[in-house]
Amino acid sequence: MSNIELDLARQPILNGMVTEASAGTGKTYSVAALLVRELATDENLRISEVLVTTFTRTAAAELRDRIRGAAISTCDQLRSNKANADDVMATHLLQTYPHDIGAMIHRLERALVEFDSATISTIHSVCTKVLHLAGVSLGNVGEDDITSRVIAEVVNDAIVSRTVAGIDVSRLNAGRMAEVVAKLLSDPFTEPWMDPTQNPFMTEAQPISVDDQNFLDEYLEMLEKCKARVQDATLNHPSFNDLLKRAHDVVTDKSRGALINDIRSRFKLAIVDEAQDTDKLQWEFFDALFPPDQIDRALIAVGDPKQAIYGFRGADVRAFVLRIDPAKKRTLTTNHRSDKPVLDQLNTALSGALFGDQIPYVNVKASPKNPVSRFGPINPVEFVDVGKITNQNRLDKPTAQVVHELLTVGKLTIDGVQRDIEPRDICVLVRTKATGRAIERKLKQFKIPAVSNGTESVMEGAMASHVRSMLELMERITDVGRTRRVASTPFFGLSIRHEHDISDLDLQRIQNRVSDLRSVLQSGGVATLAGAINSDDQFMTRLTKGSSGERHITDFAHVMDVLHVATDGKPCTPTHLLEVFMSLIDADETSELVSRRVESDVDAVQIMTIHSAKGLQFPCVVVADLWKPATAPRGAPVFYNQNQRVVDIVHGLESPTESSRVASKEAVKDAANAEMSRVMYVALTRTMYHLSVLVTDDAQSRLPTMVPHIPDKRALASVAKLKSYKIKNAKPDASKFSCAKSTASTSQSYRRTSFSGIMDIHKKSHRRDYFERPGHGNDEFGNDDNQFSNQEPSELSDLLKSITIPVVPSSKHVGDQIHEILEFVDMSARPLRDEVGRAVGQVATSSLLRRYHQPLITMLTRALETPFGGAFGDVSFADIDPSDRLAEMDFEMSVALSDANIMVSDIGRVLLSVLSPTDVLCNYATSLTDSSFDISIAGLINGSLDALLRLPGSTPDQPLLAITDYKSNKMHQDDDESPMSGYSPQHVQAKMEEAHYILQALIYGTSIYRMLRWRLPKANHDACIKGIAYGFLRGMVGPETPVDANGHRYGVFTWQAPVGLWSALSDLFAGKKPTQ
Repeated sequence: MSNIELDLARQPILNGMVTEASAGTGKTYSVAALLVRELATDENLRISEVLVTTFTRTAAAELRDRIRGAAISTCDQLRSNKANADDVMATHLLQTYPHDIGAMIHRLERALVEFDSATISTIHSVCTKVLHLAGVSLGNVGEDDITSRVIAEVVNDAIVSRTVAGIDVSRLNAGRMAEVVAKLLSDPFTEPWMDPTQNPFMTEAQPISVDDQNFLDEYLEMLEKCKARVQDATLNHPSFNDLLKRAHDVVTDKSRGALINDIRSRFKLAIVDEAQDTDKLQWEFFDALFPPDQIDRALIAVGDPKQAIYGFRGADVRAFVLRIDPAKKRTLTTNHRSDKPVLDQLNTALSGALFGDQIPYVNVKASPKNPVSRFGPINPVEFVDVGKITNQNRLDKPTAQVVHELLTVGKLTIDGVQRDIEPRDICVLVRTKATGRAIERKLKQFKIPAVSNGTESVMEGAMASHVRSMLELMERITDVGRTRRVASTPFFGLSIRHEHDISDLDLQRIQNRVSDLRSVLQSGGVATLAGAINSDDQFMTRLTKGSSGERHITDFAHVMDVLHVATDGKPCTPTHLLEVFMSLIDADETSELVSRRVESDVDAVQIMTIHSAKGLQFPCVVVADLWKPATAPRGAPVFYNQNQRVVDIVHGLESPTESSRVASKEAVKDAANAEMSRVMYVALTRTMYHLSVLVTDDAQSRLPTMVPHIPDKRALASVAKLKSYKIKNAKPDASKFSCAKSTASTSQSYRRTSFSGIMDIHKKSHRRDYFERPGHGNDEFGNDDNQFSNQEPSELSDLLKSITIPVVPSSKHVGDQIHEILEFVDMSARPLRDEVGRAVGQVATSSLLRRYHQPLITMLTRALETPFGGAFGDVSFADIDPSDRLAEMDFEMSVALSDANIMVSDIGRVLLSVLSPTDVLCNYATSLTDSSFDISIAGLINGSLDALLRLPGSTPDQPLLAITDYKSNKMHQDDDESPMSGYSPQHVQAKMEEAHYILQALIYGTSIYRMLRWRLPKANHDACIKGIAYGFLRGMVGPETPVDANGHRYGVFTWQAPVGLWSALSDLFAGKKPTQ
C-alpha cells in the first residue's frame, strides 16, 4: 500500500493511527499542531483529558514547551486574524472556521490556563499515575541494582537447594542462568526458547534422550520459579520496568472493571511520541486504555522506525512495526532541515536500503524554503576515502583534515549573506567515546577549538568536584580542611597558595554561608539549593569569571539537574546527597542524564556520539566511524523467532554445544547489524547544509551494505593538507592592554611536576658527565651499560646464545617512534605481524628507521607476544583486547600543598615500612630515602601510563589491572656473543632501579589506586591492582622467551605490591608523612 502523507489541517484523527516521521520532517511540530487543532476545534476536549508520552524526561520537557508555545502562537494569530506565512495550522483554522474564531480563542486560552493538568511525560510517570489511582503501593522505585542482586541470590538458592537434594546441577551456569531470568523478567511477553533442531548436550546429530529432556523440563521449571520469586522479593523495591508491568496488570485485570473504566474516562486522546522506542508491553498497556475498537477516543503513535537505536535499553522496534495497520498509516516526507541537494544525494545513496525487517528507506523531499545549496564550494555531500584504516581511533587525523578544510575553505550563504564556516558550525559524530576523545585531541593539536558532548560524564568534571567539596563541607561544617578546599573553588575564589592566605575570619564567613546553604538543601532540596546559588550575585560573578566561565555555568546547571533528578526533587541531607553523587560517578558517560553538555555559545567544533545527537541538527556534519560488523551483545540472546520475541535458555547451561547456539547467535547478530544501520541513518540525517562521511577500504566495513549506492568517493589526498588552524575573526589588540603590577611577594605552595621533572631535579644534584655516551633509548634515564657479568647456567647459556636480537638503532628519537608505533597497533588484529607492519610503515618514515622496518617489525611482534610471567602467568600484550586496554592514559594526581613538606624520599620510607625483608625492592627503597631525593612535591603530579590492562578474571565490580610500560632501552651490543644475556632478570631489575623506573611505577600505581577508589568505592582497591609489568622490548623474543632458575622471564620486570602500599602512598600524597 502506498504511503499516505499526513495532512495536519484536514485529516481526522483515527484510533490506532501511526505516523512515520522521517528525520527532519517536523515530528515534534506535527504533534503540537495536531493537539492544538483538536483543542481549538473540539469544545468537549479539555487538555486534562490529553495524554502525551515520550521516551525521556528531556523529550517530555521539550514537548511541553512546544505544545504550550504552539497554543500561545496560534491563539495570538487568531486574535490578530492573520496567520504567519509558515504556520499551516493557524492558516487552516482561520480559513476553515472564520465564524468560530472567538470560540477557538476561548478554548485555547482555557487550555493554557489548565495546561498543568495535562499529562505530558514519560511512560513511567504515566504508570505511576495509574498505580496511584489503583491504590497500589510502590515502595522505593528505580533501584535496579536491588533487582539484579535479588536475581543472583534467587538463582543461587535454586541451584544450591537442588544440590542439597542430590540433584545434579553441574550442567547449569549460575551467572548465565541469572541473565536468562533477567531477560524473562524485563518483558513478560518474551518466551523461553531453544533450537528444536539441535541437541544442546551432544555434538553429534542425535535426538535428545529422555533423561536429557527431563533435565530441560526441570530447568525450564526452575526459570519460571526463579522469575516468580524475584517478583515477590522486589515487590517493595520495583525497578522502573516493574512500574510498567504492574500498571499493565492493573489495566488488564478484568476484576478491576470499574477502575479501568474510570481511568479510561480520564483520557480522550493519547499521543505516543518516539513510538519506535517502545516495546510490546507498552503497546498492550496503551491498547488496554484505548481499545482498538473504540471510535470516540483515539490513540495515535508518531515515530520513525529508521531511528530506532535504543535496542540496548530494551526498546523493541519490531513490536512497533508489527502493530502498524497499513490503512491507518500516515507519513511525513517533507524535510524542513536540509537543503535540496543534500536530500537528493541521500535519496540516491539510500535508495533501496533496509534498516531492519519491513523498515525500508523512505524518500523525502525538501521544503520549498531550501531549494538550493547554501554551502560551497565543496559538494554538499561527500564520501571521503581515507584508505585502509582498521583501528577506530586512527580516524582522528583524517577527521581533523576534513574539519580543517571545512574551516579554511567552506562558505555559508544565509539569506543572501555569505560568511566563512566557523568551528561552531561543525559537528563530528562518532559511535564511541574513545573515538571522540581521540578526535578532540587531534583537533586541539592543530589549534582547532573542540568540545565533547555525549562522550564524557559531567559527574567526572571539575565543576562536579567543586560541588562535591561544597557538599562535603555541608556534611561537616566545622572541618577546616574541607573549608579550605571550598575556599579554593570558583564559588569563593580564594587563593590557598599559602596557609596564611585565608584568615580565620574568611574561614568563618565561608562556614556560615555554606551552613545557610545546607539549611536550604535540607528544607527545599537540590533545585532550591541551585536557585539560592544562582541568585547570589557574588557566586555567579566568580563562576562566570574568565575564559572558563561559560563552561562553569553549563556544568554547574547540569550537575544540579542530575542531582535533582536522582533525588526525585525531595529535600535531603548532605550525607544522602553525597551518597547519590558517588553512585552517579559510575553512570554510563553516554546516558542522557550525565553526558556532558556543550556550552551554549562556545565557538568550537562539537564532538558527539550519534546517540546523543539524535533529534538535533547542525550546519555541517562529519561522520567518523569504521562501521565494523556488530558483535553479539553480552547477556542472554533475545531475538524474534518469526513474530514472537524469545530468549535462548541454552545460554544458561554450563557447556552447551556450539550448534545449539548458532541460530540465536545469528539472529542476535542480524538484529545488532540492523540497529547499526539505523544508527548510521541517524548520523547521515543530522546535517543542514553539508555532510562528510569517512569511508575506509577495510573489507569488514558494513557501510557499503548499509548505503547501497555510495556516490563517487573523494580521495583523502585531495582534501586540504592539515596544519594549524588560524582563527579568522580578529581579536582585540593586546598592545592596548596592560597588567597591573603587584608589589606583594608570593610563596609558591602549589606546583605541577612529573616523574621526568623529579628525575631532572635529582640529576642536577649529581655531577654531570659531559663525556656521557649519547643514545639512551626512549626518554629513558640512566646508563645502558650492564654492571653484571653475563654468566648463566650452562644449560641456559647455549639457549641464550642461539637467540638473535634484531638490529634496531637506539636513540631518544627511535624510542619515541617505537612508542608511537605501539599506540597505532590494533592488538586484536591477526596476523599480528601484518598489523605491526602496517603501523611501522605508517609511523617509521624517518631516514633513520626507513631501512630497519623488517627488524623493527620482528622485534615488536615478538615483544607483544611475550608472556609477562610472574603473577601474570602467560598473559601478553597481544592477549588483551582493545576494550580491556587504556593506552597512553594521562593522569593528574593531587598532592598536598608545600606546607605538608612531602618529599620524594618519603616515598622510599613508605615503601620500606610495608616491604618484607626478603622483597627484591628493599635495597632500592633504602636508596630512595637518600637526601638526594629530598625533592619537594606539592600541588599536582602528572604523567602518562603506556597501557593499563584489564586482565582475565576481572568483574565489573572487581577488575584486575596490570600497570604496564614499554621500555626500548638497548642493554646489549650488536656484536655480543650472547646479546640476550643483557636482558636477564638481574639486569632488568638493575635497570629498573638505576633509571628509577620503580619510582615511576609507584607514582603510576598510586594514581590508579585513587582512580579506583573514586570510580569503584566498594571494590577492594589493593586487590584490583594485580601488579606492574615493565617490558624491555628488545629482550622480549616471543612465547619462547627464556626464564631463569627462579622462574623470572627475561626482558620483563614484574612485581606485586604488598597489601597496604597503595593506600599508604595515597595518604602520603594527601599530606600524611611517615614517621622517621
